[in-house]
This record gives sequence, C-alpha cells and structure tokens, in this order.
Amino acid sequence: MVKRGAKRLREDEGGATEGGGGANTDEGATVAAVGALDGNINLAWHTTLQEGLAVLQENRFFKDIVGDEALGTDRARDADICGLVGYKEAFTAAKFRERMAATGRAEFACNFFWCSPLFSLSPSIPLNQNAVLNIRDRDFALPCEFPEKLLVATPARETRMEEMKGTWRRVNPEELSHAFLLAIVRDVQSGAAAQTLKLWRYHCLSTTMSFEVIASEADMFWRNANMRENVASHYQAVVRTAVQRVFEVQRFSGRQAGSMSAGAIHKLYEEKLKQANAGDDRPSAEKISLHFVTSALRLVRGPGGILYVRECRDVILWAEAKYAHDGPFNGVARLLAIQANCPSALGMAWVLRCIQDRYQAGMWVGAEHCSMDNLQGKGAGAKGWVHVFLYKQGLLQSMLGRMLDELQAPSDEKAMVREVLTSHATYRQRLSSYPKEPKVDLSWMGSLSKGMQVYTNLVEEGAGQGERRMRKSKGERSGASWGEKSKGARGVGR
Repeated sequence: MVKRGAKRLREDEGGATEGGGGANTDEGATVAAVGALDGNINLAWHTTLQEGLAVLQENRFFKDIVGDEALGTDRARDADICGLVGYKEAFTAAKFRERMAATGRAEFACNFFWCSPLFSLSPSIPLNQNAVLNIRDRDFALPCEFPEKLLVATPARETRMEEMKGTWRRVNPEELSHAFLLAIVRDVQSGAAAQTLKLWRYHCLSTTMSFEVIASEADMFWRNANMRENVASHYQAVVRTAVQRVFEVQRFSGRQAGSMSAGAIHKLYEEKLKQANAGDDRPSAEKISLHFVTSALRLVRGPGGILYVRECRDVILWAEAKYAHDGPFNGVARLLAIQANCPSALGMAWVLRCIQDRYQAGMWVGAEHCSMDNLQGKGAGAKGWVHVFLYKQGLLQSMLGRMLDELQAPSDEKAMVREVLTSHATYRQRLSSYPKEPKVDLSWMGSLSKGMQVYTNLVEEGAGQGERRMRKSKGERSGASWGEKSKGARGVGR
C-alpha cells in the first residue's frame, strides 16, 4: 500500500519515462513501480509462440521448414506438399536482386517461416490475445492460403535477403501471422491427418510477400500503424450494423424469395454464413440467431413494422449514415421497444423524429440515451422516453386542436401557428434553428396578436412541462435535462 501522504501524480507529470524513473511516491512506499515501457510486455505470449514452433519442429512435415524453398508456378514439389503447383513466381536470390536494382520493389511467393514469427514493431503494446485466438478458430479452421500479402522491410536494395531467411522483418500487424501459425500448431497437436498437414505446408511455401526498402525501424513502425488504421476503417465500413442485418434478412422475406419463414432463413444463414466469434475484435456485430431473424421480420413485415413505414425508415437510415455502429438504433431490441410501445405508425414516426431532433440539437450525444431502460423504462409499469414523447405528441395535438380552436383569435393567425408548430422540421425552420445553424427570421411573430404570441410560447414550452410532470408522477427526480431547452437553440417544445 502506498504510504499515506504520498504525492499523487498529476496528469501532465506522467509516470515512468523512457530510460528510468518510476512511480512518484514518498520514500518508504511499498508499491512496485513500473519501469520504462521499452521491454516486451508480450513475453508470455511470445513464449507460447516459441513453444508452438518447437511443436512444429517435432513434426515431419515442418521439421527444419525454414530451409525449404518456396513453391512457384514452374514446378510441383514432392509428395509432402501434395504435388500441387504454386500460384506465383517463387523467390530466388537472382530474381530478387534484379527487381530491387531496377525498381526498389519486388514480389514473390515465399516461405511463411522466412519472416521471424516473433518480430514485433511494438513489443511494449499488449496484444489482444483473445482476438488472435478467435481469428485462428474462425479464419483458419481449415488449411488455407495466408489471406494477405506480407510486406517485408529490406534495409537496402543490395541487401542479400537470401542469407537472412528466418529473420525477415514483416511490417504487417503481427496478429494475423500469429493466428495462422497457431492454427498449424493446433492441428499438429490434435493429430490431424497427414493430408491436412500437407496442405498447411503447401500454403506456407506459397505465401505472397512484397519487398520494399524501409531502412529505419521508425518508418516501419508508422507503416505498421497506418496498416492498422486502414484495417479499422475497413472494418467499420464492411461489418454489418444491426440495422443492415435487418435489411439483409428482409431480402429473404420478399415476394421474389417466396416469403421464407424465420426458421428457413436462419437455417440458410447457418449453412452458408461463417459468422465471426463474439469478442473484443468484433464488438458491434449481432449474431444471426433464430431470435434475431424472427425479430428482424417483425420490423419489416406489414404496416406495423417500423421499417415498413417510410418516415420511420428515413430517420433510422439518417442515424445509420451519421453514426453507423455507434448509432442510437443499432440494436434490434431497441427498434422493437419503440415499435411495441407505439400505438400507431404515426406514433412511431413521431418518437423517432423526437429522438432525431435531440441528437441534431446536441441535447443527446452517444447511443446510451436509447438504451432499453431509457426507451421503455425499467420494470413493470415504468415509463421511458417513448412514453414521454407520445405524451408530448398528445399534448401538442390538443393544444393545436381543440384548445386553439376555442381561442378568440383570427383564423389566419391560428393557421400560421399550426403550420409552424406541427412538426419538428417546421419548428426548426420557422421558430428555433439548431445550434451552429443561422438563426431563423422571427419577424412573422410580429404579425401575431399579443395573445397569440403568448399562446405560441405556451405550446412551445408545454411539451417540456409535460416531461417533468410524467417523471414526477413516477416518483423520479426532475432535472434540467428533462425539460430544459437545448443550449444555443430556442427551447425544444417537442
């Protein structure tokens, strides 16, 4: 335990720094200080890889494999690699020197094990080991070619890379290489058939590698970092959100698909789709279970489906385009909660517009506002945002309907107030713009009688008051966030 009175590190002081230092504590403190972060924090993981390499050395198909030549397109090799022909020109010292001298770049079929399995450009950064194992079991369940081109850093054009086999430095993120290696180790340890191990050997000797002069380790590090960012951006672009999954399932429920049942659609996915394992490497993708398919069909089929209603679909697609995996509707259960608690298509559209308006006004940031508990309340009889917005809708309809009709005011003024306050869009265009947008022209308010100006403000504020009354009725603390106006904008009475 740290001695009482020990100094607390300020955020700008940092902790241990390169070359020494340690925890900033008083003398006598017994807490262990972390040294400079220049060691291999993944040492235990690399020990696992070394043990795996030792396992391969004991297998006849991989013993001394670093010394084996790559398999090219010009010839097949012995029976140990299934007699298969390679699919790319194989590396040779002469061809490598010729290409590097001419262009500074080269690309060949190489031996996977010519790259050092343990080389890392970021040994002080912990690896996501569970994600690596997930990739091993999903992407490399069976023998296959290595799925990406390995970039090998060459110190200079004239470097004799043929003399450095087994120590080549790959620039790519190491996780995929580790998963590939551990898949082979898994099959060797499990006593896989000789044919399986031969296929692994064949793919190892047919791995595509490109060579480029990257002299400094700093340059290698930044190339590696950019590769990681590219993978992340590609992940966000191609991995389906929950809403995209629903639209995907919908393809099988249309007339051309014969309106397949939920069970038939799920069975098709089970047979045809190899879904990624759940885990930190894929946090946002929903598994396509039978329950998911059943729920998705409820959202798209018939006039009661929230995605069947065009106005609802437009709002949901707006959130998809703006927020993708971090969107407020990225969850089938959330959409079902809105659908189940709204009495009509008009109610669903209104609730979604209210949610959209709050995000656009900056009142809400982050998807947590649309959690299940916040949307429908927690526990039996509870009220959530869906009920609040429906209450506001009813209040607005009353104030713009019978109550407005009974007012002693010119009919043209009543029509103008209805036109302005009837929807979120007209409200923002005529009365209160969103933050960071030009302020609206309120000169039209001057044409209203004093009484109608007061009533307009009453309608605008009424929905906010309604929120506070509903929350108090459930015994909850009222707060500014429930009825307050968004900063930078005229109050949102919607």
